[in-house]
Amino acid sequence: MKTIFLDLEGSLMKHKSVWRELNRIFGFSEEEEYNYYRQMIAEGEGKYPEWIKLVSEKWREKRPRESFFNKFFDYKMKFKQGAKEFVKDLKKRGFKTVLVSYAPAILVTKAANYLEADDYVVFHELSFDKKGFLEGIILKSHPDKLAIISDYISKNKLKREDTYGIGDSITDLRMLESVGMGFWFGDYLVKGTFKVETFGEILKILDS
Repeated sequence: MKTIFLDLEGSLMKHKSVWRELNRIFGFSEEEEYNYYRQMIAEGEGKYPEWIKLVSEKWREKRPRESFFNKFFDYKMKFKQGAKEFVKDLKKRGFKTVLVSYAPAILVTKAANYLEADDYVVFHELSFDKKGFLEGIILKSHPDKLAIISDYISKNKLKREDTYGIGDSITDLRMLESVGMGFWFGDYLVKGTFKVETFGEILKILDS
């Protein structure tokens, strides 16, 4: 079966990262965030669980409720023009559509339902106590899209040449390396991918 892995934020959705927006709301400065990311890149992905723990602690200080996150993610449900039709067109062409996003599970689930995607992969889940206050952020899977996609391909016994990927940021590059054909919405050229600007361009390439 032909399977296409779709990044959400920046690719199908208008916004780039809800993490950055939420970190500003809950007290991280841009400098703090940048310095920690730089450290994480330098020391490797093994630092990622520490980053998630730090974010959880920072967010909990504001005692946000589940209702806040639901409203916030409802507000962020803004897609690029033609995104839903694009997913529908992919399915008409025989593709299994799989959303792959670092966004919290609440947003990914909402997006999957709206787009009528066939499947989705969740990396992060928010947990709440009985009163609805945030308890923390749960890391649900390996924090690397390459590992996740490779595992998905293996478990579903897919042929690499029948897999496709769409992304727009540096966190998507390793995902695009693991599929047979990649499409890139980023600003610069990425070796081995088709640089595109519209969903229509992707469909034309797939149809050629």
